[in-house]
Amino acid sequence: MNEKPLILAVDDEPSNLKLIAASLESDYKVALAKSAALAEQFLKKKLPDLILLDIKMPEKDGLTFAQELIESNPGFSVPIVFITGLSESEAREAAMKLGARGFAEKPLSVTALKKLVNSIFNAEE
Repeated sequence: MNEKPLILAVDDEPSNLKLIAASLESDYKVALAKSAALAEQFLKKKLPDLILLDIKMPEKDGLTFAQELIESNPGFSVPIVFITGLSESEAREAAMKLGARGFAEKPLSVTALKKLVNSIFNAEE
């Protein structure tokens, strides 16, 4: 594979987006969106290989965004990793029902994030 996989990171916290980009852009192409609305615009133009999606965002939360994305695109198969600072099991259960491929815990750890993302791409090879 010559082309680096594309990751779309969606988080309303600029510091998290910076950390994600800095952590992953040596191995992946990283596109950033600070809201579900901006992520929707991006997805109309290009489909990423992975979505990193914050659960708790203003306007539209990550769970709602993911559910709408899956329901409006039959056969949608882009893996989604949810970013969460939430320990509530309801949010995790809802994410699992949507087919979550994993969870990145806040505060984000560069090492844990890289390991999680690499494991998803390695599993698909």
